[in-house]
Amino acid sequence: MNVFVPTAPVVRPVKPIPKLQANFGHSPGGLRSRDGRLWIPTRSGLAVIDPKLQQKNIGPLPVLLQKVIVDDQTIARYESVAELASDGKAVRLQHSGDKLHLPPDYLRLEIDFTALSFVGLENIQFRYRLSGFDRDWQETATLRDAVYSRLPAGDYTFEVKACNSEGIWNETETTLAFTVLPYFWQTWWFRILSGFLLLVTVIASVSYFENKRTQRQLARLEQERAIEQERTRIAKDIHDDLGANLTEITLLSELAQSPDAPADEIRTDIHRIAAKARNLTNSLDEIVWAVNPRNDTLDSFVTYMCLYAEDFLKTAKIRCRLKVPEKIPDRTLATNVRHNLFLVVKEALNNIVKHASANEVNIAISLVENGFELVIKDNGRGFDSPGADKSIGRNGLLNMRQRTEEISGRFSLESVLGEGTTITLAVNFPNE
Repeated sequence: MNVFVPTAPVVRPVKPIPKLQANFGHSPGGLRSRDGRLWIPTRSGLAVIDPKLQQKNIGPLPVLLQKVIVDDQTIARYESVAELASDGKAVRLQHSGDKLHLPPDYLRLEIDFTALSFVGLENIQFRYRLSGFDRDWQETATLRDAVYSRLPAGDYTFEVKACNSEGIWNETETTLAFTVLPYFWQTWWFRILSGFLLLVTVIASVSYFENKRTQRQLARLEQERAIEQERTRIAKDIHDDLGANLTEITLLSELAQSPDAPADEIRTDIHRIAAKARNLTNSLDEIVWAVNPRNDTLDSFVTYMCLYAEDFLKTAKIRCRLKVPEKIPDRTLATNVRHNLFLVVKEALNNIVKHASANEVNIAISLVENGFELVIKDNGRGFDSPGADKSIGRNGLLNMRQRTEEISGRFSLESVLGEGTTITLAVNFPNE
């Protein structure tokens, strides 16, 4: 726009007057004469604008950033302080030195710009680029805005320059710096924390699997040790029990075959050979039952123990009363557990037959939380304390207690003189 001040009867163009402030409070504020000129009174004089005058742009055009709009909300504009009051927190582009900050979840960014020119507006061209995003300048002829969608988090600088109607481009572009804020998972502190947690997770996982591997190795070694102990026990049983019985049977057979042996002694030796053979058969049956892994269940132990007790006490002419649950749970008992339990039961029954002078034995099995209890009670003569009755085996009760403790069980004994003895075994089921 070209501004003139009348200084003579003929109005001549003069240089533009900066900050020419118009009058307020009077009407009309401006007139158009018949020749098309506009007459505007001001506090400093009379401004006359003649649209017919043709001038050229003699230099590069300054570019003005008008608005910055994020998701249809103006966050910055080129306006006065009074005009910005209605926009609340909108930033003044012409004076603000603060960098704009965009939220990470914004959808659309629009930057409006224009050029200050009064001549050949249709010939003005623009080019812009977003430093940090665009590789090359973007050419635009008529559009006066740039639109970007969902820029990655980071720092950016918008640059724009114009070309006047004479083809002269700005050498210095107008810039606007802004930052797109990252999501919290894109921040440096979150990445450091994530890396630290990942490192801790990896270390914990490696430690966990290493511990598992070590536990498996220990379990395998423990199993191998248990197998070795079981082999040693079987060899010992075969040597001590079967070997001794076979040796005695051999000696009795040789005596019975002696031509000088009396008939009564021969019959006695034959009876003893038969008894030893029966004991040998029972011992062999016990060994086979103990080493067979199919018998590693509570049901197998209860069945075999009841059959053995009935047969053993029947031979000794002692009444046997059994009390077992109607339904026995399908729980595993390791080979060493059921073998030691059976040896304790066998030792207890053997002591009853030899020392208790009882005519009835009650055997009861009851299920408790996480295990079971086995109670063996006789109505024999009893005793005040284990050491008070010399007829009881020197190491019988001690062996029973030690065998029970080896399988992490609990052994208790109660005896009343003249009323009998009660032995209680408590065993926990293994963790499965």
